[in-house]
Amino acid sequence: IVLFFLIQVLSMLYSEDKKEGVALLVRRLPLLLLPIAFFFINYKKVIWDKIALFYAVSTTVASIVGFSYGVYCYFISKDSGFLYNDNISVILSKQAVYFAFYVSIAIVIYVVQLNQNIEFVRKNKVYFFLAIIWLFIIIFLLASRAAMLGLLLISFCFLSYNIIRKKKYLEGMLFVFCLLVGAVILSKLFPKTLNRFKGTTETSFQFENKNVENHFNAEYDESKWNGTNTRMAIWKCAVEVWKANPLIGTGIGDRTSDLNKQYEEKKFWYGLNTNKNTHNQYLDVLISMGIIGLLLFILLFFLYPIYTFIKHKQTLAIMIFV
Repeated sequence: IVLFFLIQVLSMLYSEDKKEGVALLVRRLPLLLLPIAFFFINYKKVIWDKIALFYAVSTTVASIVGFSYGVYCYFISKDSGFLYNDNISVILSKQAVYFAFYVSIAIVIYVVQLNQNIEFVRKNKVYFFLAIIWLFIIIFLLASRAAMLGLLLISFCFLSYNIIRKKKYLEGMLFVFCLLVGAVILSKLFPKTLNRFKGTTETSFQFENKNVENHFNAEYDESKWNGTNTRMAIWKCAVEVWKANPLIGTGIGDRTSDLNKQYEEKKFWYGLNTNKNTHNQYLDVLISMGIIGLLLFILLFFLYPIYTFIKHKQTLAIMIFV
């Protein structure tokens, strides 16, 4: 991790826009400081469990505050859109996609601690289940596709493993049935979440299209951009930027300006006017630090952590990491 940060410093030094490079280094500084800090911390497992539970409870409380604010705005404006997406997390100064990941982690913590059969958890099992149900509702209302699909994947793997290991097939089938029924009920009560999935399979696009992106709070319009084809256009431009500097990239200070130049060259006016980033961490590293930086990033921030978590049987860490 220290090595990767030092490479980012070198990347900043060969950037033309060093001010932007330094700003990015400052934003990424926690990726260096947090692992170093945790390296020197030697808490017992019971303390880590309490810290994790504190995080989960805090996130649950935050979700209640955010939803309450959305309900308040709904009664003032009579616009049901305030019950969805960024409107739930705006009072928390977070975008829905990021807050949805925080909520997903809280759900994982509750589930893992329930599975560990801790005495405190046994005594408050009802509250844990209520919190999980509530947070699943919040995930649905936040309408973050990545968080929803990621949570479904983790839930499927975790349930499959426990059902097979404990041979509780009937309970597993009943739980899956309840999830499906719950999803149907939520879809009927809060239909606008489904608008986020419209156009998901639509990948074709015209760079010159000057329309804005579809919004969940309006009818789907095929002439507008959607989440999928917007990313396809961005990624195509990002790959072109990378091809110009395949080994060491543009430098972390120049990645945004070079990407915007590619938008202009392709006449991708929507991406240029809204200053779209890559929407992909791997591509971001690839264009800014080249194939060398990407390989190091995958090794240090993906393969090595997964290996370590599996080696030490850290179920919670594996699930959160996924």
